[in-house]
Amino acid sequence: AYRLAEYRFKSKEFDQAQALVNQLLLKTDQQEILTRSVYMNGQMAAMKNDWPKVSRDMRELLDRCDDKGVYAKASYWLAESLYQQQEIEAAADLFEQLISKTDLLDANVWPWVALRNAQCQAKLDAWEMVLADSQTARARYPDFKKNYEHTYLLGRAMEKQGRLLEAREQFQMVVASTDGGRTETAAKAQWRIGETHFHQEDYKSAIRAFYKVDSLFTYPRWRTAAIYEAGKCQEHLGNWTHAVILYEQLLRDFPECEYADEAK
Repeated sequence: AYRLAEYRFKSKEFDQAQALVNQLLLKTDQQEILTRSVYMNGQMAAMKNDWPKVSRDMRELLDRCDDKGVYAKASYWLAESLYQQQEIEAAADLFEQLISKTDLLDANVWPWVALRNAQCQAKLDAWEMVLADSQTARARYPDFKKNYEHTYLLGRAMEKQGRLLEAREQFQMVVASTDGGRTETAAKAQWRIGETHFHQEDYKSAIRAFYKVDSLFTYPRWRTAAIYEAGKCQEHLGNWTHAVILYEQLLRDFPECEYADEAK
C-alpha cells in the first residue's frame, strides 16, 4: 500500500496517493511505514500550500523519528512552513541548523536551504549576515535558477550600508537576468533602482527608473508604488502639472491602492 501511494505521489496522482496515505495512517502499526506516510502527507500538504498542516505533520514526525535523514528532511519542510507563515525567527533557527546538515538532504534542496537562510536574515534586518551568506551561496551554487534572489538580497544589503552605486549594480543584474528578469523580484529591483536615485536626490534618473517599473512589469503593488514615487519626484523638481498627471493616473488605474489617499 505504501509503495503504491509512493508511485501515485511521484506520478502526481495526488488524490489517489492521499487516499492510500489516509488508510495507512489509520491502520498501520509499522513504525517505518508510519513515518514515511506522515512525511508524504506533509509533502502533499505543501503542494497545496496548506502550511499549517505541513507544520503539524512535520512536528509529529520530528517527535517520533530517529532516522537522521528523515529527521533532516522533516526539519527542512517545517522550516519552510514556518517561513511561509511568517514565523521568521523560528524558521531562521531551523534553516541555520540545516546549513551544517545538508549532507542529509537531497542535493537539489541544498541551494534552497541557503536561500531561505539568507531571506530569513534579511527579514530580521541582519544585513551583514545576508551579505556574507548570499555571496557564499551564489558562489557555491552557480547553476541555481533562483540566484537572482541572492543578487537582490546583496543589493538590499549594500543599500542598507549606504553603498548605493554598488546596490544599483546588483539590482540591474536582477532585472537583466535570464531567470529572474520578468519576476516580481525584478519589479522590486527596478523600483529600488529608482529609490537609490531618489535618496541621492537625482530625481530625473529616479523618474526614469520608476517609469520602467510601470511599463515593464504587471505587478500592481510595485507599479502603484512607482507611479506614486515618480509623482513625488516631479514635485521635487517643481513639475506640478506632471505630478498631477501621475496622481490622476494612479487614481484612475488603481483607485483602491494603498497610495490612493496620498494621491488625492
